[in-house]
Amino acid sequence: MNEKYLPIIRFIFAFSGILIALAITLQAISAHLPDSYFLNINHRHYLKLAGNTLLIQSFGTILLSLVPLTPLCRKNEAKKWLLASLLVLFGTILFSSTLTLLAFGMISTTFFTPLGAILQMLGWIMPTFICISGVLRKNSHRYSD
Repeated sequence: MNEKYLPIIRFIFAFSGILIALAITLQAISAHLPDSYFLNINHRHYLKLAGNTLLIQSFGTILLSLVPLTPLCRKNEAKKWLLASLLVLFGTILFSSTLTLLAFGMISTTFFTPLGAILQMLGWIMPTFICISGVLRKNSHRYSD
C-alpha cells in the first residue's frame, strides 16, 4: 500500500464519522420534532430520508476507503478506489443537505438533490469497473505468450 494515500483515508474516516453523528441527529429530529415545524407531513419524511442516506452512505464510504489498504488492491488502483469513496461522500452531502433544507422549508426546489444522487451512483459504479478492468487485465496477461 502506498503511504501517500493515508491522509486521504484518514480524512474520509473523520468526515464520515462526523456525517454519521449528523445522521443520527437528523433521525432523532425527524422522530421527535412536532409537526408544526414542518410545512407538511412529507417534509418529515424528507428529513428522515436525509438522515438514513447519510448513515448508510457514510458507512459505505468508510468501507470503500479501506480497499486500498488490502492486498487485493493494486497500487495503480488505489487512486480510483479513493475517488469512488470521495464521489459517494460528496454526493451524499449534496443529496442529504438539500433534502434537509427542503424539510425545513429553507428552499423550495431540490435542483442539487439529483446531482448528489448521480455522484453517489457514479461512486458505487466505479468499483465495478475497477474490478472488471482488473480481471480483464489479468486475463490478457495470461494469454499474451
